[in-house]
Amino acid sequence: MKRSHMLRSSLLAIVTIALLAGGWARARPNPVLSDRPRAVKVNDRPGVGGLSAAPAAGGTRLTLDSIGTQTHAAALNDKSVRGPRVTGKGHLLIGYWQNFVNDAPALALGKVPPHFDVINVSFGAPAEVSSATITFAVNQSVETEGEFKRDVSGLHRRGKKVVLAIGGGDAVVQLKTSADVDHFVSSVGAIIKRFNFDGIDIDFEGESLALDQGDSDFRRPTTPTIVNLISALHRIRKMFGPAFIISFAPETFFVQAAINGYSGRQGCYLPVIYGTRTILSYVQTQDYNSGTIRGLDNNIYAGGTADFHVALTELLLQGFNVAGDASQFFPPVRPDQVVVGVPASQQAAGTSPPSYTVPSDVGNALNYLINGVPYSGHQYSLVNPAGYPGIRGLMMWSINWDAAAGTGMSALIGALLKRPPAR
Repeated sequence: MKRSHMLRSSLLAIVTIALLAGGWARARPNPVLSDRPRAVKVNDRPGVGGLSAAPAAGGTRLTLDSIGTQTHAAALNDKSVRGPRVTGKGHLLIGYWQNFVNDAPALALGKVPPHFDVINVSFGAPAEVSSATITFAVNQSVETEGEFKRDVSGLHRRGKKVVLAIGGGDAVVQLKTSADVDHFVSSVGAIIKRFNFDGIDIDFEGESLALDQGDSDFRRPTTPTIVNLISALHRIRKMFGPAFIISFAPETFFVQAAINGYSGRQGCYLPVIYGTRTILSYVQTQDYNSGTIRGLDNNIYAGGTADFHVALTELLLQGFNVAGDASQFFPPVRPDQVVVGVPASQQAAGTSPPSYTVPSDVGNALNYLINGVPYSGHQYSLVNPAGYPGIRGLMMWSINWDAAAGTGMSALIGALLKRPPAR
């Protein structure tokens, strides 16, 4: 997601050797190149293709039902499908905890500031031999596995949720076949049980997901990697039950940019969100390292501003016509399934295009979105002027970068989210 993944199993030994040799400064990747999400311009329309997904036997057109996912007619047609609610009341502050070392300070899991309600552990990654088998190992330069497990238990006692984030900026996770679905489900299930995680956050980026040519209806996807991911998530949810958290952290190009076009990677998360609406806890779009996006008012908004967050969030809350086609209306996502995603500091995201929004402007955006209180000089006006009191909260990348900046973002936003409604 927000950085290149550097802790695949085969690299752990290399990093350990570098540490023991006192050569960590040489072994550490350049944070400018590998610690930030990739900037994606909205007007970059990736070509279709690029996926080597295996066709169904006999050339059969793949659908959700053809690979075993139980879909209901209501889920395909009802615009107000109800999904699960995350345990607990009120708004959530969600942060990513770095299971790796970079220029942000290393932080034991148990030292996460109390402002955070949900901690996403970054990252579970594909094994070298399979893009569908997920592995996770605690970085020994941060803490031992025993310490990590005790910290998870300690956070649980404090009422916090600890979630495994899967993927990241350089990790390619692709479920091309039914066998891949089995490998993904079994490997993720084993990690969840071993570390007692409360859920998973799907952070598939890069080439992990892309629409095949001819896959033009988000309500009935046919791209194997997308259909299979939906199937896998339903199976995992069935394995762990209704309290299990399932969240997504897509780039804006994978979601809101679909208002302008729907092909390749543009809009590729729409069928995944739609196909998991009944089990989705929340979607936390990365409102950073993004190109400009058109809002519901047909104006264009750039990152790093309160207007950007408000406009992009309301695209999810109100729904929109995919690629301008009224027959392909992506329905509203329920407010308590929507989380705003921001970088915790300037160092946590790129500068071109602009990404970082200062805490006060993030607070203004949330106050407008939640309470309907507009800020001075706002350019975007909510379609629903009363706001959305039920909006789930805010996500930031990362807890470590927030700590490096003196916890200015988490302290301010954490207090704002816990404040009683304005009226």
